[in-house]
Amino acid sequence: MSLMARLFTLAAVAAVLLIIVGVGGVAYGLSLEEHNDFCASCHTEPESTYYARALKSPPTDLASVHLQKNVKCIDCHGGAPPTDRLGGLMQGAHDYVLYLSGSYHHPAITTNPLPDVNCVKCHANVFARRTIQNHWHFYLPDWQKALGDKAAGCVNCHNSHTTAQGNVVKFVPDTKINPVCQACHSYSGIR
Repeated sequence: MSLMARLFTLAAVAAVLLIIVGVGGVAYGLSLEEHNDFCASCHTEPESTYYARALKSPPTDLASVHLQKNVKCIDCHGGAPPTDRLGGLMQGAHDYVLYLSGSYHHPAITTNPLPDVNCVKCHANVFARRTIQNHWHFYLPDWQKALGDKAAGCVNCHNSHTTAQGNVVKFVPDTKINPVCQACHSYSGIR
């Protein structure tokens, strides 16, 4: 076998090994995301407080309720595959670089609030009932279709990490929901 053939074979083997290690590393990293304590280990305030609070009983916020039902952090914060998931991974990598360089914001600032798709993947049935007790969910898709980002989303009313206030069952703070109700009624012309 010539020197060139040996070098080519060696290069091919090295490339295959790099691919295997790379894919294995990504798979291992993604498997770690399935463990809330792993996610919390990298986060700064206020996320570390949210995680510690979620471990207590009885639940004091919506995230704690989800945790008691075996919903993991990544189930809500991971995004819908593949595009949203990739975007979440890119945001995580960006935040990690900022953290390593010492230029991250402390306490953390959420620059990518949860999109409705992250909630709706488990709660799609919430839009089906047209009753007075559910009219806000029923009409929300129409409002969003008409106004896009200017309309409310799930997180505008349901605060995952805000402790119980207002409607304790759904963790909907009255101080936050009343302006959302007024905005929707203003849009629809109903007072």
